[in-house]
Amino acid sequence: MKSEDERETKPVTQLLIEAQSQLYALIFSMLGPRGEAYDVLQEANLAILAKQDDYDRSRDFMPWASRFAQMQVLAYLKTKRRSKLLFDEELVAIMAEEAVLERSDLRLNALRICIKRLTSTQQQILSLFYEQGRSHSDIARALGKQVQAIGSALYRIRKQLINCVEHRISTEVHE
Repeated sequence: MKSEDERETKPVTQLLIEAQSQLYALIFSMLGPRGEAYDVLQEANLAILAKQDDYDRSRDFMPWASRFAQMQVLAYLKTKRRSKLLFDEELVAIMAEEAVLERSDLRLNALRICIKRLTSTQQQILSLFYEQGRSHSDIARALGKQVQAIGSALYRIRKQLINCVEHRISTEVHE
């Protein structure tokens, strides 16, 4: 879960490098253990780089990049249509959607675990801000803190959660 600031500052090439294992896993899940997954990944990388100017930095990179991976799998399957062992386009689309949903579930579960690891004060600040929709000044008054301290705390909490979620996902994907 990249923050908007990180997406805006990192070049697409860096985001793509960071997404390689996830894109490979997605392609592999659609093609199976054939060895072509790496070649299809390279084709997806080329397509992503060719269209990098179209990437909307206000949105998460992985769903955007995953669509290119799915399109490259479909293109690969069209060239290999003679083999009855390969999946048809509809099944590939379903598998890609399931992989994206599975990744979302993985991120959500990781976020829940990471939130539980926060201090009670950090959890309270998150709850007041995100669940109750209270302003920084309302939270500061409720907790007897400075407004700037709440803004800084929220920034640090977000960073901590991003790092925790990414760490948990990377260790789960590689297990």
